[in-house]
Amino acid sequence: MNRLIIISILIAVCAAQLGACTSDPRDRPIRIQLGAEPVSLDPAIAEDGAALRILANTMDGLVGYDGKSALKKKLAESFSISQDGRRMEFSLRKNARWSDGKIVSADDFVVGFRRALSPESVSKLGSMLNPIKNAVAFHKGAVPAQELGVRVEQAKLIIELERPAPYFLHALTLPAALPSRADVLKKNNGNWPETAPVTGPYKITAHTHDQRILLEKNPHYYDGNEGEPSIELLIVSDESTALHLFEQGKLDIANKLPLTEFKRLKIAGSLRTFPFLATYYLGFNTSKPPFQDVKWRRAVAAALNKNELLAALDSSELPAYSWIPPGLEGFSAGAAETPHRDSGLKGKFRNTVRAGFDSSSRNSLVFEKVQRDLLEKLGLKIALQNMDWKTYVKTLQSDAPALFRFGWQAPFLDPLPHLLAFTSKNPNNYTHWRNSRYDELVEKIRALPTGAERADLVRQADSLLVNEEAVVIPIYHYMQNFAVAPQITRFQMNVFGVVPFNELVRSK
Repeated sequence: MNRLIIISILIAVCAAQLGACTSDPRDRPIRIQLGAEPVSLDPAIAEDGAALRILANTMDGLVGYDGKSALKKKLAESFSISQDGRRMEFSLRKNARWSDGKIVSADDFVVGFRRALSPESVSKLGSMLNPIKNAVAFHKGAVPAQELGVRVEQAKLIIELERPAPYFLHALTLPAALPSRADVLKKNNGNWPETAPVTGPYKITAHTHDQRILLEKNPHYYDGNEGEPSIELLIVSDESTALHLFEQGKLDIANKLPLTEFKRLKIAGSLRTFPFLATYYLGFNTSKPPFQDVKWRRAVAAALNKNELLAALDSSELPAYSWIPPGLEGFSAGAAETPHRDSGLKGKFRNTVRAGFDSSSRNSLVFEKVQRDLLEKLGLKIALQNMDWKTYVKTLQSDAPALFRFGWQAPFLDPLPHLLAFTSKNPNNYTHWRNSRYDELVEKIRALPTGAERADLVRQADSLLVNEEAVVIPIYHYMQNFAVAPQITRFQMNVFGVVPFNELVRSK
């Protein structure tokens, strides 16, 4: 009863925020659920999924992905790569303008790269730009900005690399590679405001934290911008509230819904399912007992039955036996689960282990089953701790629980970001695991062109991480599920979890 009262209150609050109801939802902006407040919308430091999906609709870079996951030229009209792969030259579109009408120049990209790679930068994705000449030295403060391998020659953007990096063109889709404006930064004490001019199809015109973000069309967008005039992102973390708002016609697109309702929504024709290059996993803080010992990590991995877990979720996800998801180079289906065998560790660790996760019905269900399985098969007592998203991310960064859950999505079409997440010095490595052999494998993968040799090394690194050292337990490879209202007649999501808002079409 208490839960019903809370949901009713939340719906009433959301309805009040939405304003007066209209008889026809086509008379208002398309409303899309955002499951959490983005951690930061500053392109230089954006890292979480919510921020990446918004920035993909507000900021265009040199290249980017469309709704079908194809890499396209965006602000770049043309480009060339030298034969040795170490020099890239970009010519910008003549009609590329910021939303305030100012022409997008090659200098804006120089400003953006220098900011994302500066010694002051805390960008977690900025390291994907390290192949740029002197990028590492510049970030360490060892060389001045003028020596970073990004410059302008005859109005063209020149990027010089330390070494060939076959994935680098795809890495230019990241927020850290977006243009920036020296005048805007100067006016805002070096900060990039959310309502700053943009280069993408939509601009942010209003943001009430933890409630809503309003996007309106960029009038100077180079591609004509035939999308809807405005998009309203409603920040609704409670799944039941989102479902009620969707069924009342106050949300047009929802993607964080109760698992128990998927089947009904599918029968009703409202559920759309898309592949997503991401892996849901359980990680160990290897600095905390008992998980400093690889035997305990392997025992926990063996004690969990992924097929049973996914059956309990009753969703469309694929059980994961590898860290790399299908669709990326080096994916391996891995070995099927084997029956759990007594590891000899049952009852030998008597302290209670803290397990953390961010709040959702899915995560609660996963951890309740993990809790039961580990107690039954290993005698391991697990104390569950759920948190809101922002608190959870800060906890992982400062003091990750002994056992935690996270999801990792590919920001571009290459396995390297998945692998880099567990290298020794990577800021996303919440496990505190260090392994020189793994680091060396990833460095070799970084330098190799796509092909059989690289794919084999990816599989070796994956096996070392998942099987040999059992640092993470991949649970499933995601499928993204959306509830979509009937008036939305064209809707698509690419494999990076991005819905291009300017590609949405609704009936008139």
